[in-house]
Amino acid sequence: MCTSEITARKFAMLLGEVMFYRLTIELIFLCLGHAVFSYKRLLLCLIPIRVVSKGFTSAYLVFFLCIPFLNILLRHLNEQQHLYLLFLGGFVYVFLGTVPGFTITMNYVSWFCMVYCVAAYLRMYPKQIFDNTKILGLLTVFVVILDIAVLLLCLGLGKRLNMHIAYYQLTDCNKFLPLVTATLAFLFFHSMKIPYSNIINIIGASTFGVLLIHAHSNMRRWLWYDFLDNAGHFQSPFIIVHALGSVLIIFIAGIALDILRKYFVAKPLLQFWDAHYSKCQAKYEKYMKVLAKYCGVSMLKTDNSTH
Repeated sequence: MCTSEITARKFAMLLGEVMFYRLTIELIFLCLGHAVFSYKRLLLCLIPIRVVSKGFTSAYLVFFLCIPFLNILLRHLNEQQHLYLLFLGGFVYVFLGTVPGFTITMNYVSWFCMVYCVAAYLRMYPKQIFDNTKILGLLTVFVVILDIAVLLLCLGLGKRLNMHIAYYQLTDCNKFLPLVTATLAFLFFHSMKIPYSNIINIIGASTFGVLLIHAHSNMRRWLWYDFLDNAGHFQSPFIIVHALGSVLIIFIAGIALDILRKYFVAKPLLQFWDAHYSKCQAKYEKYMKVLAKYCGVSMLKTDNSTH
């Protein structure tokens, strides 16, 4: 995204996907009697952004709108300044979030911006090691082993001190080990020449839809607790088969549903958008020029990426 433009069309696609699943799942549960209708519930359902401190989807929508401004910043920095920015963000979010005794109140919007700056550096300033699959693979394996070792160490230490610290270094995404593990794993797979990449891209493009389907509040409760009864299988000898099978089936079904949504819902709506957006944009610019003239502000000619 740091080398492309974020347009209104792209944001409309993202927002349309979020609202489609939110309204569709809510309607299904209302029709099946698993939810009770109220005007307050309907109003909350129609508001796409309510909580950004914990809600991944709401935070991602806000972050998406920040990308054009982040790109302006990053494109005007040289490599050294970009590194200084990463060190500053790393100190605030990673160091203070990892070292015991320090605390930081994190929200996903600003953390996404931090991760975006890391990914933008990898894209804008490629290094030779970024293409060395062997070294990146070894480093990824080493860090994963280190993750497990730290987990076991904290588990043993926690038992001695009677404290729950087993997952302290691994639970939050702004901890040092998860960030390094994710970055190395990303670079490792990015450096590989993977066959059938077009199929992988098709599946990858629908993973956000899978998240929206199975993480919906009503769907989460019904799917994992009632339908699959995960808690009831905890002591079952087939727990591993049940766990892996459930995730695989839900993932495949979610991908299939999202592909159908793109073809039968998103595609016609985008065709309608393409046919009418230019007219709406012209009216928007006309009104903005009138408003700017009234306010005494000089209007600069803009492109589609700023709308």
